[in-house]
Amino acid sequence: MLLGGVSETARYGGLTVGPYVINEDVKRRMREAAERVRNGEFAKEWVTEYQRGAPRLGELLEQVRKSQAEKVGDFLRQLMRSK
Repeated sequence: MLLGGVSETARYGGLTVGPYVINEDVKRRMREAAERVRNGEFAKEWVTEYQRGAPRLGELLEQVRKSQAEKVGDFLRQLMRSK
């Protein structure tokens, strides 16, 4: 089934907006990221990060916590808990 398990709205969006968002540049960057996993570069980076106490991971997580999307998510989760 084409895009099974999603709403008609999501299906329409995926088919009309998807090609705009997932262009050749994105595909190239995804191939580069996958190659970093295949050749072990990502693993080496993570081991070094972990051994240092994961400072960059902490900074990135803090950025997410401060983001508008996360603030809205927190608000919505609180609404769901209060019901």
